[in-house]
Amino acid sequence: MLRYQRGAQQLQIGSPRYKRSIAGHQVVHIQCLDRDQNEIDGAYGTGFFIKQGQTVFLCTCWHVVTGYDPLDVKIQPPGKIPPRREFLKVTLRKTEPLPPGFPPHLAGEISYGNHSFYVNLYSESEDGPLPIWQQDQEGPPNGSLENVGIYVPAVDFVLIPIDSILRVQDIMLGKEQCFQSEDLIFRKMIQGDKLMTVGFPFGYGSALNTSNSPTPIMVTRHLASEHSESDRMYALMDGPCSEGMSGSPVFAEVEGEFVFGGIYTGTILPDFGSLGEARLRKEQVLLRKLTALGRFHSSGLLGSVMTYLDEKYAS
Repeated sequence: MLRYQRGAQQLQIGSPRYKRSIAGHQVVHIQCLDRDQNEIDGAYGTGFFIKQGQTVFLCTCWHVVTGYDPLDVKIQPPGKIPPRREFLKVTLRKTEPLPPGFPPHLAGEISYGNHSFYVNLYSESEDGPLPIWQQDQEGPPNGSLENVGIYVPAVDFVLIPIDSILRVQDIMLGKEQCFQSEDLIFRKMIQGDKLMTVGFPFGYGSALNTSNSPTPIMVTRHLASEHSESDRMYALMDGPCSEGMSGSPVFAEVEGEFVFGGIYTGTILPDFGSLGEARLRKEQVLLRKLTALGRFHSSGLLGSVMTYLDEKYAS
């Protein structure tokens, strides 16, 4: 019987505590806001926390915080574009330690309700607003974005330092809410391995309530390929996840354990070739369901990016 290893404990897959360990603690709902802190329609995603040393980072996709697809950056109108997504509203589950007297097998934290904090994505400088997030800058050049301090990455992944925000708002993260930098290692996965992606499709959760109290949803897929034929940066899963799950952690079943496997970044749609415009719309709906794939960056690739950024910002 498969079990999920957590420290010295083993949790049976399918048990409430197993599901809580993966889904209840390690993901957050992200809503993007404009400069007046109004919600931007359709601008939502998922994120999670990584702790490196004593620093806590909020991790999500570059395209979630910018609104641009790094594989196909399109700016309308052309020219100097001021940043539109200027704040994030981040909502997560509250946790607190269990009081003394509980049986040893229940030791840990309890989760109840939600709370939110806000992240200003830009800091002021003499040259105007600059992004606070950390990313690689190895993607194709884009003059319009670079004019406002935004660079297209090779890896659709950002790290947002949030230590000061957590201290000011007195938010305590439970030990299970953060991945450790040691979790970002290369893991040997083979085609057919089970994947679990945890996030917030369409900005809502499994309780079907408002975005003020989201609950994460777990989606099961399988590894289709360790990398895309056109871009080795991406691994592929056998079906897409829903809009809003960009930035979700992907867990992989490796040798009977579910481990951190990467970050979900989006959908690969089929090439429709010479289909006419009218037919394209009808065919696209059907073929998307039948043949679209999901893509994600592996944990090892994220670890490489974190090492690169650690060296860059330490110098």
